[in-house]
Amino acid sequence: MRVGLDIRPLQTYHRFRGIGVVVAELLKAIELAPDDRLVLFRYDHEAPERELSLPEGLSWEVVSLGRPPRQPLVSAALGTLRPGGRLDVSEHRLDVFVQPDSANGLPTGAPVVTIAYDLIPLIFASHYQPRMSPAALRRMGAAKVLISEHLRAYLYRWQLRQLARADRVVAISDATRRDLLRYLPALRPDRVSVAPLAANAVYAPTDERTAHAKYGVTKPYLLYTGGVDFRKNVVGLVDAFHELRSTTDCQLVLVGKDFVTFDASAQRSLRQLLDTSPYAADILRPGFIPTAELVELYSGAVAFVFPSLYEGFGLPVLEAMASGCPVVTYRNSSLPEVAGEAALLLEEQDDLASALHELISDEARRTRMRSAGLKQAARFSWAGTASRLMSAVKSAAGHAD
Repeated sequence: MRVGLDIRPLQTYHRFRGIGVVVAELLKAIELAPDDRLVLFRYDHEAPERELSLPEGLSWEVVSLGRPPRQPLVSAALGTLRPGGRLDVSEHRLDVFVQPDSANGLPTGAPVVTIAYDLIPLIFASHYQPRMSPAALRRMGAAKVLISEHLRAYLYRWQLRQLARADRVVAISDATRRDLLRYLPALRPDRVSVAPLAANAVYAPTDERTAHAKYGVTKPYLLYTGGVDFRKNVVGLVDAFHELRSTTDCQLVLVGKDFVTFDASAQRSLRQLLDTSPYAADILRPGFIPTAELVELYSGAVAFVFPSLYEGFGLPVLEAMASGCPVVTYRNSSLPEVAGEAALLLEEQDDLASALHELISDEARRTRMRSAGLKQAARFSWAGTASRLMSAVKSAAGHAD
């Protein structure tokens, strides 16, 4: 069996984000028969496969797709409109093609298995529909902003159509599968399976605390890592910390590049909240940090707080648990199936500050949560993820026959 795989997410901004992590970990865990061959499709300006831990004995080859476009958004839109704009893989005699990022489009010339992560822009359409930001208009001009936002909206609708026409769709959680079947009626249930993600093996408890001194951690602290998108509810987390900090001497560590760059104009209110906080000295913003340092911060935290309003999977929850960190999160979307009974699961209307105060005051409870979290994280593995993906791959290849 010849299996094609698009590894371009390893060459874009996705590299250190969800999709890139999924591609890299699946390549480490994938198991093919001795007479099977993996065909990697990538841009030709670099060779990311050289840095991958491909399984020993795996037979593979590379197909170059040229250099990446200078204007990805415009090029992607034009590619959807141009006849024959989609990638044709028929000359490579593939039995199946795996597309981990449907934004790259589904090729012709082979059955396709694609991975679905979430339907956030569709479910929360009011937050993602094209709109003009006054600040952005002043900086960039109305025409450029409108064109960019409408292109993104168009490409997302096109991406949904790609999902609907795939031979098999692999969702990363039961919650995502339910959303796919609810919002994309063209998808039949028998075409959609589930392959939960897992934490990288590097996430494990450690007594190393070098990162604490480096980033100014001097007190018991709560940790958050991730983006600042509205659904991440970072404002709610900061408000809860303010209330907690008024009675408890502690710190809040916010990890992620967005807490340093604040690229989007919509993030200005959060930046102002953080900059003018009466406890600004105890709100640490180290930006993007190496994984080894993140593991240290997970391991030493009083709790990892993840008050997200919606997640396709919620990988940071698993990473925190695997690192021996108690987790506080909400009971919505995929989070209960990832956290199980090991986390403190709150309803969105619950008082987050009170829950954090109780947890920070109860060392015995935190010890129990650490133990339960390690067991919960161990239930997920990339070998299991790869095995479920390969079941869909074989099914799609058999369907072609």
